[in-house]
Amino acid sequence: MEGLSEEKRLKVAAIFSYQANEDMDDGADEHSQELLERCMKQYNEMYETTFDLDTFDSYRKDIANRLKQKDLPQIDILLVVNMFLTGFDAKPLNTLYLDKNLIWHSLVQAYSRTNRVDKATKQFGQIVSYRNIKKWQDDALTLFSGDGDPNEYLLENYEYYLNQWMNQEPVLRKVTEDVEAAGQLKSEDEIRMFIIAFRSMAKTLATLKTFSKFDWSDLGVVLDEDEYEGYKSWYLYYKDQTQNPDPPVPVPVDVDFDIELVRTDRINVVYILNLLKNAKKESKTEEEKQQDVDLILREIERSDNELLRLKKDVMKEFILTKFYDLPEDADVMEAFTQFEKEQMQADMEAFAYEQQIDYNVISDLFSTYVFSGLMSDDEIRTKLTEYKFGLLKMTKLTKAIKTFVHDTYQKYKAEGE
Repeated sequence: MEGLSEEKRLKVAAIFSYQANEDMDDGADEHSQELLERCMKQYNEMYETTFDLDTFDSYRKDIANRLKQKDLPQIDILLVVNMFLTGFDAKPLNTLYLDKNLIWHSLVQAYSRTNRVDKATKQFGQIVSYRNIKKWQDDALTLFSGDGDPNEYLLENYEYYLNQWMNQEPVLRKVTEDVEAAGQLKSEDEIRMFIIAFRSMAKTLATLKTFSKFDWSDLGVVLDEDEYEGYKSWYLYYKDQTQNPDPPVPVPVDVDFDIELVRTDRINVVYILNLLKNAKKESKTEEEKQQDVDLILREIERSDNELLRLKKDVMKEFILTKFYDLPEDADVMEAFTQFEKEQMQADMEAFAYEQQIDYNVISDLFSTYVFSGLMSDDEIRTKLTEYKFGLLKMTKLTKAIKTFVHDTYQKYKAEGE
């Protein structure tokens, strides 16, 4: 993972016990105590902590807290030996990689580490076993299941839920043939049937996404991701109308939207631009187009996507100042990309003017940062040499430029960079 940026690297930790004066295992090149010390050293570097063998219990508690709490820097993968398999719960924990023979209650307790319900989209856990323990698994689940049915506690296979998705799609289409029709529902019964039909598909999708082999192309045979997102937008629209004292449509208040199923799916830039593209269709009336755009603006406001949040003002400005003037056959994505370039240049020109320096200084520093991901204070000072600033002014301006270049890059970078 050397080529990955810091935020994209997986954070891996390890914890296990050791015996003093133990014999070294065959093929090993260090004692377990030495290995643990090395793991703790890496952990300290990663999280800026100071644990050692004398504070092992504090080390264990810190790991437990990072697995449970969302306000601490998280651990992505935890390697354990005979620890954390019993008496420990962390709802976000999703997958157990098992390379040990377990039986009876030990097996059930280990499996149970992953099945704590976190939210509507995390109803299950995943077990990846490198041992053939199928018989022991069935025996243990039969013994502890109460009614003797081990399958009650296991998901069906991926194909089962994929087939369920295929069977649910015609039910949704019967209520509303396509995304556009979903926004034209008028009666309370129609809207209720749409909510129930889409909610069923959202639940199935949440289950399918727990499988490592999940692929949208498998589902897209009948309903692809773009169309699903379109339906989801209207689903959320009807949910919002339940809070409206004077809704434009008769939204039922006696159905559970199970909103966590859909609000945890990330709304990204491409998704919003696809919605805009759909809103530009010639066959729509001006009133219908305006309704679509209003919906898109609400989607931007409610998004939990960090990149989209940063682009929110730019996208809203594009919609309100440029979108309506585009030709009917315009490429919306291309138009937005061009608008972004113009806005970015305008931002840099405004910053340069405010700081009373040449625009090319900022443009050159920004280009260097985009290419290398790095920008040193010395590099900035070299660019500013001709201005003969005093030390205090130079220090403040250097800091301001670094902040501006970093924030501008984050604001305008492409999806996935």
